[in-house]
Amino acid sequence: MFMKIGIDLDDTLTDIQDELLKEALKYDKTLENKGIVNPNKVLITEKFAWSNSNRKYFLKNIRKEVVEQAKLRPDTLIILNELKKRGYEIIIITARSSTYYEDPYEFTLKYLIKNKIPFDKLIVNGKDKVKVCKMEQINFFIDNNLTNCLNVSKLGVKVFFLNIGFYKDVFTSKNIKIIYSLKEILKYIK
Repeated sequence: MFMKIGIDLDDTLTDIQDELLKEALKYDKTLENKGIVNPNKVLITEKFAWSNSNRKYFLKNIRKEVVEQAKLRPDTLIILNELKKRGYEIIIITARSSTYYEDPYEFTLKYLIKNKIPFDKLIVNGKDKVKVCKMEQINFFIDNNLTNCLNVSKLGVKVFFLNIGFYKDVFTSKNIKIIYSLKEILKYIK
């Protein structure tokens, strides 16, 4: 039986935060130009005092463009290819859904192929990462969202929390390993 690794895509395999913030600031200037009003919020759209319709517009249009052009984190291809070589099954689990993408599966598949990202299965509409990890019998899980990591760890899955600077107060847990780069994964997954 293959060991399965579930990996988030946006801001885990890719790095979109700087570009997303730059575009959010530009977009905010076209609105009321209040700037960042909630600096301690994790999600970019929560940092601004936007209406629901403005937030939805940003996510459906501007964020989509940023995601489409997203750069991979350093060594992503090397790490994923090494994990494949070690015999792991790689399952990309993304929350991308039809709420913001016309066809989230095709949109994401096109990105994965264009960037030569090795994977065995792609799951979109995966907002409930616990449900997906349970259904797919995931052995290892990698994400940059602390809530997802905490919830998945309750399944007994070994979780790697990629701390890219969103969370200041991060704790330790027996099922969660905090990492600061994807390269660290290779030390823990043999």
